[in-house]
Amino acid sequence: MIKAIITTLADELKRLKRRFILRSFGSIAQDYEDILEGARLAGTDFDFEIETKITPYDFSPFLPLNPYLNKTGSFALSAEYDSIGEFLGAGYLPAAHPERVLECVAHATRMGVSRHVIRIDRIGHPTFSSAQAIHLLAFDRAIRFPDTKPDTVWKEWAAIHWPACAEKMIRLMQLSIEMTGKTHFIDGHVIFHAFPIDAGLKWIKACGILSVFTPDIDLGIHQGMWGILPKKTPSRSALLAEKESAVRIADECLQGLRGLQSLLSPDEYRTLETAWKNASAVTRLVRNWCRCICAYLDDLQALGPHHPNLDRAIFESRQDFERITGTSLPLSATAESKTQKTPGNEYGGYDHGCDNIEDAYAHPLWKMILSLPAEYAGERSERLRWNTLPSLIDAVVCGGIADDHRVQRYMHASHATLIDGRPARAAGNRVFPNGYIQCELRAPESSDCVFIVRGDPAKSRGLRITINGQTQNVEYTADGTYSCPLPADGRKTITVRIQKTGADYPSIYGLATASKAT
Repeated sequence: MIKAIITTLADELKRLKRRFILRSFGSIAQDYEDILEGARLAGTDFDFEIETKITPYDFSPFLPLNPYLNKTGSFALSAEYDSIGEFLGAGYLPAAHPERVLECVAHATRMGVSRHVIRIDRIGHPTFSSAQAIHLLAFDRAIRFPDTKPDTVWKEWAAIHWPACAEKMIRLMQLSIEMTGKTHFIDGHVIFHAFPIDAGLKWIKACGILSVFTPDIDLGIHQGMWGILPKKTPSRSALLAEKESAVRIADECLQGLRGLQSLLSPDEYRTLETAWKNASAVTRLVRNWCRCICAYLDDLQALGPHHPNLDRAIFESRQDFERITGTSLPLSATAESKTQKTPGNEYGGYDHGCDNIEDAYAHPLWKMILSLPAEYAGERSERLRWNTLPSLIDAVVCGGIADDHRVQRYMHASHATLIDGRPARAAGNRVFPNGYIQCELRAPESSDCVFIVRGDPAKSRGLRITINGQTQNVEYTADGTYSCPLPADGRKTITVRIQKTGADYPSIYGLATASKAT
């Protein structure tokens, strides 16, 4: 199919005497492999260029360089770069990192790249007038003078823009990438894929970042999510210490910059002060958001009817949010959060408001924080539904926060929302029709048990279930339940995958094993 698409486009563009550039972008490794294999097959009849991102999937500074950036046959090869920081605040925050620019260009050159494609804008923020403008100099020097060293770029930039305080400004700005990396990431894992931030928990639940809040687990389960690195999760105290460090760096650098104001041009100072003021605010907003998630999980562990830790975290966060937004903020959400509605469409159509950190960060994060009590009530209720089953062996609340690390899926392919107050996760959507939910559940080695799935029958009556490699298409009962016996086979766990059978995507509340069905 990919070969057919490529040849159709290549043939038409050849007749029009236009150049054909194939952008080989994928969300998972299989995407890249399929696209590049289609290109190889089409290349026997047509000549075109292949453009590939310098990092696989997207522009995270914590990702390795793209292993799929390779010269293939007679195709010309181009590399695509990000100069402003798509996942580093998109120009709102300082994130100068010329070292990474030089590393990326050097790698691309070794791989046979003949054209360098550099993004110079994100959400209307041009790199030229941002705190990342040094990246454009770094790209120029790396492409034209491959032996250029990072110190050379920093000193050349400083001599032009900060001549009266070059060394101090270099030291200050070199801290910017550390600060922003500790703000937009947790231990190298991407927090916000939708940016400016969307207020719905749906997007946070889509990308695996909530798994990072469960300490000492192996994140290899999220191999279908490029923003999650395959390593062990930190403790919650280490996670919060990282956010405190970001606040400290932002405050110290803002104070240091203000001490150098008289030595900088008005335009230069204005650009950098805006970026560092933003950083001082945004680091606090993200720190508070992380504190609230930690408090949520602490409360949920006790499964009490109330959430005192979360209430306290929300109350203590409000002061920072009110100071930054300049408005009085409520301490509770409206009843509409019982069922989360998605404005626009599945992957767009949102109004993010004005171009400022209040609308990009503060307001959506506060709305997200205020949605946590309703989320808590739904997740607690769902857990209690399973816990009241006397024969329960193991259960996963698929759309909940606490079990995020137990639900394997493709990023953005299995969204989770509240449906009438119940957390549910869809197995696929119209953009990712091959989406799935996969979980590992405990089972007795030497005695039979029962597998149970609960879902919303209004979304889909049928679903495809694969248990330990055996697949069958089934239907819910009227109350949205399906169960089947599982003979003992000596294994301590079962692996279950849920997918759609027809046009509709099943929304799953939970999966479980039990010694008997009721």
